[in-house]
Amino acid sequence: MVMIGGLDPNLVRLSYRLSSLSAMAAPARLRWRILAALDAEDRAAPLALRGRRHPALWATALAAATLVLLLARVPDSADSDATNAIASLADQAVLDLGGTGSLESSDPAELGSWLATQMGYHVDIPSIEHAVLLGGRVTKLNEAPSVAVLYRMGGERLTYFALPADNGLGSNIPTNGVRSASTAGLNMAMWYEAGGARVIVSAMDEKDVVAVARECKRTAAGS
Repeated sequence: MVMIGGLDPNLVRLSYRLSSLSAMAAPARLRWRILAALDAEDRAAPLALRGRRHPALWATALAAATLVLLLARVPDSADSDATNAIASLADQAVLDLGGTGSLESSDPAELGSWLATQMGYHVDIPSIEHAVLLGGRVTKLNEAPSVAVLYRMGGERLTYFALPADNGLGSNIPTNGVRSASTAGLNMAMWYEAGGARVIVSAMDEKDVVAVARECKRTAAGS
């Protein structure tokens, strides 16, 4: 029997069949871990039976490998949480002020005092160059109370979110620097500050949103 890279050629054919099960590429390391396990079983069999599995056994192996592969393709819960959190931010960024849990005010001191009363801690209101403060509201992300501060800048709405550390965005927010994302026609820029995460959301160009985020980050750092 001709071996390919130390593996039974039947196993290699199984690998290619696994790859063709979906338009998505099968994770190579998972495929080869399955194949290695099957090959180890084959090598443990009596010499006369090696490489002679009954077709029904190969079908069972293929079905089992397919199940493992499909389960592996289920989105990681952290990725799902991040996707939901980003979608929630986009939805909240387009909400107007009004009603309970929000305050219309162009006075940073008044808004900051009101938010501190609502949240139970001091909330910084960024002074963003060329942006007009509209007000703010208390909201939720990942079931945790959060703050949204609204501005008007260059004819576009801009929302600044102050989020708790447990915000569902996970590794989408870098430990250092600013990371951008886009969804539903909105651009986002995310970063960490002491006490939690910060996100700017706007329909402005991505580079402008990132520039505002960097300005806020520098101001918060006192540089």
